[in-house]
Amino acid sequence: MFTRNLSTKIVLTVSSLVLLSGCCSKKKAHALGDLPREFAVAVKDRVHFDFDSSNLSQESKDTLDKQAAWILNHNFGRYSVAGHADERGTREYNLALGERRANSVKKYLVSRGIDPKIISTVSFGKEKPLALGHDEESWTQNRRAVTSHKLSAAPEGEKAPKVHPAKKATKPKFKSKVGQKAYEHAIKAEEATKHKASQAKEAAKEKASQAKEAVKEKVHDAAEAVEQKAQDVKEATTPNTNE
Repeated sequence: MFTRNLSTKIVLTVSSLVLLSGCCSKKKAHALGDLPREFAVAVKDRVHFDFDSSNLSQESKDTLDKQAAWILNHNFGRYSVAGHADERGTREYNLALGERRANSVKKYLVSRGIDPKIISTVSFGKEKPLALGHDEESWTQNRRAVTSHKLSAAPEGEKAPKVHPAKKATKPKFKSKVGQKAYEHAIKAEEATKHKASQAKEAAKEKASQAKEAVKEKVHDAAEAVEQKAQDVKEATTPNTNE
């Protein structure tokens, strides 16, 4: 009788441990599955760029510093950086631009101690706009690079996500040299147009800044003139006690 009760207790204990282990495994899997969403929410997962540029602003560097700290504290999984561009320009040009932006982000993260082997890059060019408008506000949102957390090990019963290598921007092939030269000429013309637009934008900013300073100076001079006139009136109306 005693032996039977002991055997029953052992079976129940083992069953409880198995159930508890399964529960913990599910909780752990659930926690791991939440990491990509936590990365996107707890840490800003994207940075933005100026027109036709892959240079990182100080604000972008601050964001990437936070990303690097998060990655170092959560040493699990892989990461993908996707570069994007706005709708202006050809598909080929924007694929190359998106690639430069993704590589800028990866290079900065690596400089902050992240293993380059766990970061892949991909360029979508202008193919996946975040904002569908055709104005500066929409273009600003679309000029971005987004860092995504990819789990390298999946919860039980699920397949691990694949990390795709970077897509390279490829030049179209032409059967004749005429077509090739025409394509190269079009690319150069587009780059020149973007460069001129960038210069015009900077010139407009400078002109606006100068106009603002000129207005400030005029307001200051006018205020001084009014103050001086008030002082003159005060002196003219004040009785001379020495007479």
